[in-house]
Parts: sequence; structure tokens; C-alpha cells
Amino acid sequence: MSPLRLAVLAALTPLLLACDLLEIAYPTNLPSSDPGVSDRRVSERPSPTALPVAATANSSPTLAPALTAVPTLIPAATPTVIPVLTRLSNPDPTPNFVPTLTPTATKLSAPPEVSPETRAYFLDIALGTEYGGAQPVLRKWTQDLRIAALGSPGPADLATLNQVIAELNELIPDLTLELVESDANLDIHFVPQSQFSSVEPNYVPGNIGFFWFWWNGKGAITHARVLIDSEGISQGERDHLIREELTQSLGLARDSDEYPDSIFYQSQNLTDQYAPVDRAIIRLLYDSRLRPGLTRAGIETALAKP
Repeated sequence: MSPLRLAVLAALTPLLLACDLLEIAYPTNLPSSDPGVSDRRVSERPSPTALPVAATANSSPTLAPALTAVPTLIPAATPTVIPVLTRLSNPDPTPNFVPTLTPTATKLSAPPEVSPETRAYFLDIALGTEYGGAQPVLRKWTQDLRIAALGSPGPADLATLNQVIAELNELIPDLTLELVESDANLDIHFVPQSQFSSVEPNYVPGNIGFFWFWWNGKGAITHARVLIDSEGISQGERDHLIREELTQSLGLARDSDEYPDSIFYQSQNLTDQYAPVDRAIIRLLYDSRLRPGLTRAGIETALAKP
């Protein structure tokens, strides 16, 4: 090698060494997010070769020791952990919390309109009694009816009695009628007609069915007794008598010749169901506007109110 070339190499060697040192201090092959790629770039970088440091015309070039590049490892960034808050249900809810409920107002229906015919029939049937000469004022129950069937009622008698009770419960929503075995306030006796007087001293002879009731000073009925002949009459006649006498003991104590199909018809009939006018006056008797003790004028005034 010529002296001139040796001199150029000697001049460039410090500069090349400085570049290598700069590369080591600030490597351009930084690790990527892929560890495999980062490792491959570091391992593939060639080691720097030994370069002559200085040479003279009379001596062999002296080789600088090879420098082994040691890659600077940049530690991976520690990920920032952001805690996630999980909403937990309260295992012990506050016991004093009570939701406020707004009550819904109940719409009250207006009383049914009473026809002139129904009103006239009601006044004819409901004021006074057929026997005993009681004052013509309104009398009605203000307590539930507990009914006892006494004597010798047959299965058909009890079936009819239960049917009538069910129908009356539908017509009188403010009272309850039920059969009981004790503590009755209305007792029905199925006995021979010959025993009627011994069961009820107020019995009027000649009747195969009879009722009698008692009331307090305000006109509220407190107790009643019904007599049904258990001998010598047909089942159809007993079915009619059960319906008629029980219904009249509610406070509709008189008879009339106005409607032949009515249960209150004066002359004998064998109807075993309520006529429409019967249902109307039963409802009217237990209309909340009508209180016990009202006279005819008081009833007329009460019914004129909405």
C-alpha cells in the first residue's frame, strides 16, 4: 500500500470510530413493539472490523482492536393500569325507604234511576206489615244475615234455599246472606203446619208459609223467623214459599195484586223466580239513600237526591 493511501486511512480512522461510538450510544435500530423483529435487527448487525489506526512508511500498519457493539436495551414501558370500578348491589338496602304510592280515586257510579212504576210498587210493598198493624215506615236489615235451616228440610228445599241466597247476595251488595249452623239471626223452620203456632206464637192460621221479624227503635230489623209447611204441599209450592217468605223477611212485608208474575203477588201463584220488578224493589230497599225508619215522604225526598 502506498504511503499516500496509508495516510488517508490514518486520517479517516478516528472519524469512523467516532461514528461507531455514536451508533452504539444512539442506536438507530430501536426495538419495535414486536420482540421478534427487535431481536432480529440487533443480532443481524455486523460487528465492526478492525481498521488500521496509524501507519508510517517504514512500518506495518497497526490494527486497532475490534470493538464489540453492545446494544443498549430500553426497558419496556410499564403499562398504566386504570382500575375499573364495578357497581355492586347494596347487600343491605336501607330498610326505611318506602315508595310513595298515589292512591287512585275510586269512581262512584250514580244510583240507578228509579222509574215511577218501580217507586209506586216499592211504596206499596215496603211500608208497614201485612199483619200486626205496624206503622207504615221503612224497615230493613243493617247487619249481615246468618240463616239457619231447622226442622226437616229435604235436599230440594236446601237447594232452593241456597239458590235464593245466592241471588239475593247479587242484588244486595252491602249485606251478606249465608247459611249457618249456630248463632243465626234468621231461622227457617221446615215443620208441619200444625206446629206453626208452637214455633211462632204470632202465626196467623191458614197460611202454609209465614214470616215474622223484629226491629229496633230505629227501624232496623234485628231478627226474623220463617215457617214453611213440610207436609201436604208439593215441592213446587215449597220452592215458591222459600223464595217469597225469605224475601219478605228482608223488609218487603206486604203483598200486592199489581203484578201477577211478582213474588209479592197477593193471590196464590207458584213463581219460582224474581220478576224484573221484584229485583228492582229489592235493590231499592237496600239503596244507601234509604235508611230505616223513613216515612213515605222521607223516601220520596231521599230518592230525589242524586
